[in-house]
Amino acid sequence: MIVPEKPETDVWEEARNLLLRLEALTVEQGKSAGGEAQNLPHLLEERRKIRDRLDALRKDHRIAAWNEWPVPDRPTKAQLEVRTILSRLMVEHESIRHELEERMGSLKQKIAEVGRTRTAGSLYRKRHRSIKGAFIDARR
Repeated sequence: MIVPEKPETDVWEEARNLLLRLEALTVEQGKSAGGEAQNLPHLLEERRKIRDRLDALRKDHRIAAWNEWPVPDRPTKAQLEVRTILSRLMVEHESIRHELEERMGSLKQKIAEVGRTRTAGSLYRKRHRSIKGAFIDARR
């Protein structure tokens, strides 16, 4: 079995690659949030798998957080890229969250409007009663 000389470097490179994939999925998710959301569940599932792998790497190598590490004298290129990617992801996440909240508010208003329309329509709709018999008042 060959043991890499710098396993810590490999961890950061794997994290960088996973974060790049996560970033691509996030951009795709942003496009789905703005229009058709048919592939959104698939994207969310892929994102969950990547996050689980990142968490496992972090736990296995005792890294407190990907964007917070004891600053070495010379951080590796992968470490710097991880920080950069994470900052871009945070901006993209905030943008998507804001857009989804706006769409959800709009949908809530439309649902409330449909509910009011149905209620108003039922008040003015003719009601058909089924007559199963008749009462004749003979005293009149």
